[in-house]
Amino acid sequence: MSILHTLWPMAFRIEKGNVGSFVVRLIVFGAVCAVVNWFIGLLSGIFLIGILFGLLGSLLELYSLAGILLCILVFAGILS
Repeated sequence: MSILHTLWPMAFRIEKGNVGSFVVRLIVFGAVCAVVNWFIGLLSGIFLIGILFGLLGSLLELYSLAGILLCILVFAGILS
């Protein structure tokens, strides 16, 4: 469980049942991932480096999806 806390620290700062904290964390998490993913999308247009940035973008999307799921689970009180 400590690995989850180190990889997704922002998801575990949500208080159970606090809607304001939950919404703010989701917006911040989604906005940061969207901006970085947009930047990676620009760089993936380069031919040789594009494959590497495409893989990096896919990993970032998986990271953000897992972070959003953890936010929901912490908000619901399933994880602490």
